[in-house]
This record gives sequence, structure tokens and C-alpha cells, in this order.
Amino acid sequence: MRESEEANETTTGLELVSEDAKLISKRPDEVSFHKLKQKPGNPVLYYPDFARREFMEGRMLIRFFIDDNGFVEKLNLEKSSGHSRLDNFILKLLSSYQFEDKNLWVYFDQVFKIEGEEKEFSSRENRSIRN
Repeated sequence: MRESEEANETTTGLELVSEDAKLISKRPDEVSFHKLKQKPGNPVLYYPDFARREFMEGRMLIRFFIDDNGFVEKLNLEKSSGHSRLDNFILKLLSSYQFEDKNLWVYFDQVFKIEGEEKEFSSRENRSIRN
């Protein structure tokens, strides 16, 4: 199994956004986060348990610069997921990353969405609480 496939398996609940997504306007000089070569030891990107428990869903757009040592700098939240706690968690996680790539702008366009039985269960649960 390739490294990227392993990462996708560990990002349960994360839905990757296609390159041609209409919500963002990609700058000509930037690269998608999901196409970068990461250095070993970066934390796994995942949908945090607190966000899943609280049914936090949304789409966020973050732009940042990778310096000449491969570190993240100039981290900027351009579109909030709608949940500051989730935004701050992802910003902190990304700020600790290091990449093989250097001296380039990056965009991180991510949808956080709970799918399947878990969401159906929450809907039934919420209806019963209201009644």
C-alpha cells in the first residue's frame, strides 16, 4: 500500500476536495496541500473526535507558505469551517508540519463531513430528544 493510501485510511471522516472545486480560487503560484511531499514524522491529519462527537461539519480553506527549510509559515485561515475550535485544531496541526517541498505557497481546501450510519444515528437521536 502506498503512503498516500495509508494516510487516507487514517483520515476517517475527511472528504478530500477535488482540484476543480468552485468554492476556492486557486492562485497560479500555489500547490494543493494533498500533492506535497511531507517529511516523515508529521502528525496524521484526521477529523478530531471532539468535532465528530459535536457533529461539526464544514469546509475550510487555509493558505500558507513553506519556507526554504520546509517549515510552514504565514498560515492564514481564509474560509472558516464555521467552528472555531475545529479551525484552531487544524491550524495548530498544520503549523507543525515540515515538507520536502520548499519556497512555495500552498492551499489546504478541506471538507469535514460526517457520513453514513453515524450521521443517521445522530439524526434519529436528535429527533427523539426534541419529542
